Amino acid sequence: MNPTTQKRILADALLVLAFFWLPWWYSVILAVALFFFFTDFVELLCLGVAIDLLYGGAGIFGKLFSPFFMSIAGVIIYSILILVKRRLR
Repeated sequence: MNPTTQKRILADALLVLAFFWLPWWYSVILAVALFFFFTDFVELLCLGVAIDLLYGGAGIFGKLFSPFFMSIAGVIIYSILILVKRRLR
């Protein structure tokens, strides 16, 4: 197995553990940090969908936002981070 693949699997496992045992904002911060470590870290988008599935019944912030707020935020954050990552390289 490729060493990069091993690191990615370990990072995904860490992200899943953070998703279940830490508040949602820690998982998002971890996913953003891992985005800069790996190329094409689409797990950030998967995290947004997973947070919506777990917490998204009425939205994380009550009735202020849509139940799909984190999925939409994940796509926006992913797009912004791609632009930032290109500028840093």
